Amino acid sequence: MISDSKIPDAVVLEVDTSRYAIRRAKDGLLSATNQYNTEYMRQFQASGWLSSARREERLGQFFSDNYGDICIESMVELLRDRGEPGSAEYGGLLEGINNAGSMLSCVFSPEEQMMWISIPDEGRGSPDSEFYAFSLTKALAGEDPAIFSRNIKPTKEDYNLANWLLVREATLAYSQNELAATLEYLEQLDPEFTDAEAVVNLRAHTYLRLGNQAQTKHNFQMLAERPYVTEPFYLLQALIILGSIHDNSGDRAAAIKCYQAALEIEVSDLAGDSAFYQQLAEVGLRRPVYLESSGSSYYFTTRDSAITRFLKAPQVIPSNDVDSFSQYDGMQIVNVRILGVHETNERIVSQIVRLRPGSQFSASQFASGKRRLDALGALDQVQMHVIPISEDAVDIVVRLSEGFGFYLDPVQFVIENILNLSQKTIAIRYFNVAGTLASIGGEYSFGPSHRRAVYLTFPLGPWPITMRYQSYTTNTKLDWGKHEGSQYSLERKDASVSSNMPVGQNSAVGLTLGYSQSYVTNISTNTGLDVPSDEYVTLATTIQTGLPGTTTWTQGGTSVQAGVAILANRQDLQENFTSLHIKAKNQTYLGKGFVANIEINGAWTQSGTPFDRRLRLGGNGQLGANSPMFVGEMNLYSMLEIQRYFTYDLAAHVNYEVAKIWEDAADRDRSTSLHSVGVGLTYQTPIGLRVRAQYSKNLSLADTHSFSIGFVNPF
Repeated sequence: MISDSKIPDAVVLEVDTSRYAIRRAKDGLLSATNQYNTEYMRQFQASGWLSSARREERLGQFFSDNYGDICIESMVELLRDRGEPGSAEYGGLLEGINNAGSMLSCVFSPEEQMMWISIPDEGRGSPDSEFYAFSLTKALAGEDPAIFSRNIKPTKEDYNLANWLLVREATLAYSQNELAATLEYLEQLDPEFTDAEAVVNLRAHTYLRLGNQAQTKHNFQMLAERPYVTEPFYLLQALIILGSIHDNSGDRAAAIKCYQAALEIEVSDLAGDSAFYQQLAEVGLRRPVYLESSGSSYYFTTRDSAITRFLKAPQVIPSNDVDSFSQYDGMQIVNVRILGVHETNERIVSQIVRLRPGSQFSASQFASGKRRLDALGALDQVQMHVIPISEDAVDIVVRLSEGFGFYLDPVQFVIENILNLSQKTIAIRYFNVAGTLASIGGEYSFGPSHRRAVYLTFPLGPWPITMRYQSYTTNTKLDWGKHEGSQYSLERKDASVSSNMPVGQNSAVGLTLGYSQSYVTNISTNTGLDVPSDEYVTLATTIQTGLPGTTTWTQGGTSVQAGVAILANRQDLQENFTSLHIKAKNQTYLGKGFVANIEINGAWTQSGTPFDRRLRLGGNGQLGANSPMFVGEMNLYSMLEIQRYFTYDLAAHVNYEVAKIWEDAADRDRSTSLHSVGVGLTYQTPIGLRVRAQYSKNLSLADTHSFSIGFVNPF
């Protein structure tokens, strides 16, 4: 809460690490607890404390009853609130705004420039102790600020307070696992309060930790049989624990009755572990839930075997990538704040994001801006948020996390270099050169290919551009088709300029202009294989669109990509060859931990295309882990994979692949069909590496099967 007595005005700033909203006074009143109240921030509210929910309710009641009559003394009484005298909360010794752990200890009067402060006393918390008055004006002037005549005396002790303070001491002892002391405090209560709601609940939980199920059952049964329970969360816990105790004794009918009653209770979303207990009730209706004790702790179990628990599907997690910004379309952008900038040039970030103060907000443009920043790959993290500041205006927050020059994340840097070295490759990259969001890198392979590459990624206005040069040697042996048994070696050099330009929330357009040179160093064939040595230029474009998935397991959703490329001989541009491709993918959650992945590809290149530039299928796990390379001028390929998640990180899969290949695109009647099956496991490590073990077998080619273990899309 931020206030200024000279205006006078105050606001509540509801904020987390990435978002904020401003809440203003309504009818001259403003209050805040440990929960969000603005419409925008409420959607990000995580489970909190029961005390926050109850304080929110009690504040509403207090302001309703005391509006227009608020003063320093009444505000102190508010901090001391234990429920309305005469109410069920008050008689049940329940907590109100004041509770066992309360640190409420200060009241401030802007008009008088005075502050009242209290400190905990023996057996009392801060609110119930004396409030000492201080003059801020005198303190700033260097004078004695204490004004003892304005002190507010401690809460006057009465029958109710004395017993409430005993329950407070018992609650503090329970929180420190001093269970014997907890029961001793409760035994000191006056007989009138022995069965007060808060007392019965605390006594039941104490016996539960002590492992005394008989006394636990007796006290929770007292709560469950009351005609009215003021705190519904206490009743929810009591019914669930009673249900488990009945399951322990084999009384399934009584247990089901308790679980059914528990599901009928409405409890605030912030009420501690209410969601857990409600889920436990749902499980209890289907099967027994047992209560087990160990020392001073307890737990619930269905007593399933380890295998049964392993085979049970984890609960699916909805994806956060679903569009939630369209509701702000048309609103005016007031400010665009770029946070986390140390080395990065803010002007370049603004050019890429293309969101201007004074313009109208567009969810599509907002998504495109973030995707353009991500595409550069120069930053560790990019987060963008929309903050509504009024009914028709928003602020934009761009939060960047910069890397460390030669790496973005130290763990990722180490693991990636280990992986590269295991593949006989040295790779180095420098991110965000001079704060321009440009990155430069190079690779060298000391394996058979002797591949050497350098590349530069940089923003050209709002668009990400990549320039790349590489040279390498290839040795190709053909184990299939009309040129089976032939082999050749060539040295190849490639240079290209490309850009993949995000459009809207899920689409992109890619453009590539390239130069390539091939020089055949050796060829051995008995089939008339011809692989020319030549220079080529390439112009290619791709268009991609799709819809995001709805769960964390299916974030890929549905995507469709189509592209066309023209390959021309540099010496004679009239000699050119056109190629087309189309690719469609879909990830769907089937339920019970099952995910279906479907992929369909089709590609065609003009008849007569130079052999080393024709379409390739197979290898790299496609059509079998160690499948030969299938070279042709046209192909169709499809794959169906079913995954079953046992945990959020571990999944088994089975897949089936089928392909149809034409070596000569002009001869459509001659083709080859190929089939492959595979099974395996995929595990994502805590640092993000995905490890995949797979056995695969090509059903069309004899003796083409293999087992492999490797990393899948590291980081």
